[in-house]
Amino acid sequence: GEEGGGPEGGGCVASLSEAKHLLEEAEAAFALLSPRFASLGDNVALCSLECVWVVTLQLLLARSSTVEAATLDQATRRLERVAALLRGLHGASLERLAARDDGAWRERAVYVRLHLLQGALRLYRGEAHDARSDLARAESLRQELSICPHDQPKIASLLELGVPLRSARAALLATGKDVTRAAEFALTRHAAEVAEERDAAERRRQKRALMQSLVAMGFGPRKAAAALRRSKNDLAQAVVELTREVEGGGGGGGGGGGSG
Repeated sequence: GEEGGGPEGGGCVASLSEAKHLLEEAEAAFALLSPRFASLGDNVALCSLECVWVVTLQLLLARSSTVEAATLDQATRRLERVAALLRGLHGASLERLAARDDGAWRERAVYVRLHLLQGALRLYRGEAHDARSDLARAESLRQELSICPHDQPKIASLLELGVPLRSARAALLATGKDVTRAAEFALTRHAAEVAEERDAAERRRQKRALMQSLVAMGFGPRKAAAALRRSKNDLAQAVVELTREVEGGGGGGGGGGGSG
């Protein structure tokens, strides 16, 4: 931090203390939620994960050979709650994530941090063997969820098929780096996007044509647009509605260009 003259300065320590305080306040606020609502998303788990992350940074900056057991116990309990919340969301074996066709790599990335922090706390406890196991899991998952240099031939294969670079990277991550599945995933998604844009363009064209028809009948553009919205682009219904307005003395112009 600037105030402390470096990453070990007082400014950084103070910032971490403030961050920890704010995160603990957020945890307390989440605790007021009904468990049913709290379990609908990963916000509670992520908040606790951030708390442990801050505590771990504080331990690293302290550079102390001894750490209070209470600090480690509290951080460990937080990670246990995080793991339980994530199991509830994603399944004990992440089966709910595995069922998704996009790879759920953003959700799975949370587990990299979870295993990393579990390993760090075990190192502080002197549990070196278990710590190595957690850290190895974190690194294995990180590599699985990252595009590494050895993945470049797969990226090149997708680019040759006309898949844009960003889509190629996303497709590989979504399919466990299976280049055949990634190609199918990317091309299918691209075709769906093209079809969606084509359909949207057709809907816009049809709406313009309906507007032109109503304006040609002498109705104002703003009233015509409102009638089309209310009738869900049903021309006959919109005409009936606008005609009733005219007969009732509402006038057809109203938006400029109408005959009144």
